[in-house]
Amino acid sequence: MNPHTSMIEPELPRLRELRRDLHAHPQLAYQETYASDRICAELDRLGIPYTRGLAETGIVAWVTPGDPGFRTRPAIAFRADMDALPIHETTGVPYASCTDGVMHACGHDGHMTLLLGLAAVLVQVRDRLPQPVKLIFQPAEEQAAGAARMIEAGALSAQWGDAAIGRLIGFHNWPGLDLGRFAIKRGAFFASADLFRVVVRGRGGHGAMPHLGSDAILAAAHIICALQSIVSRNLDPVRPGVVSVGSIHAGTAENILPGEVVFEGTIRAMDEGSRALLHRRVGEVAAGVAVGLGCEAEAWVEQGYPVLTNEDGCVEFVQDSVVHAAGREHLDILTEPVLGAEDFAFYVRHVPAAYFLFGVRGTGGATSAGLHNSGYDFNDDALGRVLPVLATMALAPADVL
Repeated sequence: MNPHTSMIEPELPRLRELRRDLHAHPQLAYQETYASDRICAELDRLGIPYTRGLAETGIVAWVTPGDPGFRTRPAIAFRADMDALPIHETTGVPYASCTDGVMHACGHDGHMTLLLGLAAVLVQVRDRLPQPVKLIFQPAEEQAAGAARMIEAGALSAQWGDAAIGRLIGFHNWPGLDLGRFAIKRGAFFASADLFRVVVRGRGGHGAMPHLGSDAILAAAHIICALQSIVSRNLDPVRPGVVSVGSIHAGTAENILPGEVVFEGTIRAMDEGSRALLHRRVGEVAAGVAVGLGCEAEAWVEQGYPVLTNEDGCVEFVQDSVVHAAGREHLDILTEPVLGAEDFAFYVRHVPAAYFLFGVRGTGGATSAGLHNSGYDFNDDALGRVLPVLATMALAPADVL
C-alpha cells in the first residue's frame, strides 16, 4: 500500500462531490468565477493561504514547511486548468452542466479537484514538508493562453509564498490510457499550435460566364490542396507537422462567382524550425497558386501556443515518483509526440517543468467518449490513483529538486 493512502482515502468521498459540483457549473475562459470561489472556499477550510484574481480568475496557493529555513529551498509547484468548453453536454449524468452550451468536456473539473485533494493531504503533513509547495489554478487553457497571462501576473515569482519555484508539474487526464496508468515523454511532447487565415481575391461574375471573371473559389480550392504539399514536400520527413483547413467562407448564391474567399486553419509543429518553415510556406503557396489562376491571395499567421518541451530532470522526477507510488508496471514512457497543443508550454520557457498524462479509461461510470466530446465525463476513480503520485512528488526530499 502506498504510504499516503491512509491520508487520501478519507478525502475521496468529499473530492468526488466537489468534482461533480465543479462539473455542474462550468464557465468559459476568464469567466471561471464559480470555480474560483469554490477553490478559495476549500483553501479557506483547509487554512491554506492564497492570492486570487491573477489573470482574472486565477489562484496561487502555497503550503510551507514549519521551519523558517524553507525560504532557502525552492518550491515544487503543480498546475491545474479551470476553464470549460462551448459544447452542449449530452452525458445525461445527474450532475450535468447547468449552463446550456457550456461543459467540462476536457476534464478540467477533475484537474482542479486533484490539486484540492493534494492540498488536503499537505495540511496533514505540513510539519514534514521538505520544501514549499505551490498550487496554481489557471484560467483559460483552451485557446486563450491563460498560462501566459498567469506568468505576466507573477504566478511563477517568489512574491507568492516567499519561495521561488524550482520545479513545475502539469498533468492531464487521457481517455486513451487505462485507469491507473501514467505516460510521459522526454523532450518535445505537445505541438505548437498557430492559426492561419487566407483571403483569396478574384473578380466576381455570373456562374454561367466564368471566363469574364476570376474564380476565387477555384483558386481557393487549389490553394487548399496545395497547402498539403508543404508537409509532404517541404518539411523534413522525420519531423512531424500538420497544416489543416477548418473553415471556408464564400459566396451568397449558387450561380454567382464571389469576388472573395476566406479560409482558416491550424499549423502544428514539434520544433521551432519546422514551425517557422510552415508559417512561411503557407503564405508563399497561397500567393503563388492564386497568381497562376488569375487571382491574388494574402495569408496571415497568428502565433498561438509554443511547443511543450519537457525538461529531462523533471521527466526523471515524474517517472521515479510514478514508480514509487504506483509501480513501474503502470508507467508508459512514450516515444511519439502528441500533435495536440497545451498552454503549459508557456511555463516550460521559464522554469524546469514536466507534463504527464494519466489514464481514465475503465470503471467508475466513465464514458468511452474522448476529450472535447459532448458525451465526455471525468472518471472519479482516477482521483485515488493520481493523488498518491502527486503526494509523492510534493514530499520528495528537497535535494531531489
